[in-house]
Amino acid sequence: MREEIVNLDNNISIHISRSDVPPLDEGVTVECRRRMLSDMHLHNEYEFLRVDRGIFRCVTLDGEFVLHEGDIIFINKYVPHSTFEETSDTHSTLIQFRLPSDGDSITRYISRFTSISDTPACVFKKGTPEFEEIRHSFDTILDEYAEKKPYWSDYIYNHMRLLLASLRRQGVISDEIQKKREDINKIRPVLEYINNNCGERLSTADLSSMFNFNEQYFCRLFKSIVGTSPMNYINFVRVSKAEKLLKTETSLLKVANDMGFSSLSYFNRVFKKYKHYSPGEYKKIIRTREFE
Repeated sequence: MREEIVNLDNNISIHISRSDVPPLDEGVTVECRRRMLSDMHLHNEYEFLRVDRGIFRCVTLDGEFVLHEGDIIFINKYVPHSTFEETSDTHSTLIQFRLPSDGDSITRYISRFTSISDTPACVFKKGTPEFEEIRHSFDTILDEYAEKKPYWSDYIYNHMRLLLASLRRQGVISDEIQKKREDINKIRPVLEYINNNCGERLSTADLSSMFNFNEQYFCRLFKSIVGTSPMNYINFVRVSKAEKLLKTETSLLKVANDMGFSSLSYFNRVFKKYKHYSPGEYKKIIRTREFE
């Protein structure tokens, strides 16, 4: 595996990886040929993987995807997944990228929350119109980086945006946050308070009273704008902040208490709802990646 990190302006970066697995001896069994290329992991970048030769299998918590030569798979942010080679003499090209978040932390939290309903992974089969859209930007990114013609980084950035635009047009990922910007401002003070005080014991009654809303009206308004109940959103913000603490030596019990969870078991349940792993499992994943 050869990995290159392309650093663009405005703190934008792309990871470009190329794997070229040597052929196995003819006498090797089928089971041995199915080698794991990456164990179960997750990251906050969008990922596109193209099979250049051979057959690959990608496993997520929602199912398995088999990719043949030429196919491209998209894996969304924060989706646990692992990859395997199903044949010998395999080769793939992977592009991961993360664009800077628009707006402040409130917008970023809501954006991450709405993305929960997005498609975790999607395969684009060679020869389909949808595949051609993705393939064009995928190849352009690789060509621009290899050739480095004038303004190559601008071309790469624009085709990163085109990839996301194609996914939105095809309904793979959503862009609800753009549609709701004006409405978000109606309850921005509430969202900011939650963001800054999520470790406290918060309730819809307290929040509606604090910001002079009728409680029933507040719950309906909040759900219409954010897409979920106030308590679900509060827990999501807590989990998002807990992620950072889990990267430190802070105990699970202290993280749960600091983030306002009433018990460790409740913290485990809520964290797994949004991250698919328990806090302890997530902590092990982070530590494993640090020592890779």
